[in-house]
Amino acid sequence: MESPFDDFTVENETITQMPDADTYLWRVGQLDNNIDAITDSAKVQIDRIKLWEECRISSIEQQKSYLLQILHNYLLSTGEKSQKLVNGVLSIRKQQDEIIIDDNDAIIKDGRFIREKVTVSVDKAKLKEHLLETGEIIEGITVNSREPKFSYKLNP
Repeated sequence: MESPFDDFTVENETITQMPDADTYLWRVGQLDNNIDAITDSAKVQIDRIKLWEECRISSIEQQKSYLLQILHNYLLSTGEKSQKLVNGVLSIRKQQDEIIIDDNDAIIKDGRFIREKVTVSVDKAKLKEHLLETGEIIEGITVNSREPKFSYKLNP
């Protein structure tokens, strides 16, 4: 494919005069301007395409979210934890409670949940085990119960 900017070629020319050098330099400047114009135009087009992509994907994601909510409600209505369908599998699985450490220092001060390394930190495994065994929510943590996680898998 021939470029519309290929209207200037050099064929073993030599420059001996300053005005000729200046003419060549002017032409190089014109070519630089052409390159800049092409780059600017391409950036505008790329931005437009990215905006189009974001809008289209957002719309499709909303549709997908709506359909997944319907599927989630369907699976809940069956009372089953999973269901194999022709096009894939629907499943709900229980998630562990999320333990958020609000105050590291308070837990370290407690002393029961320390894992010693080069640095002192909270032993989340020991903390979780204690929490499950005793139900005691010690100072410095917050326990958030999480809803069962819905997932789906499409067949190839």
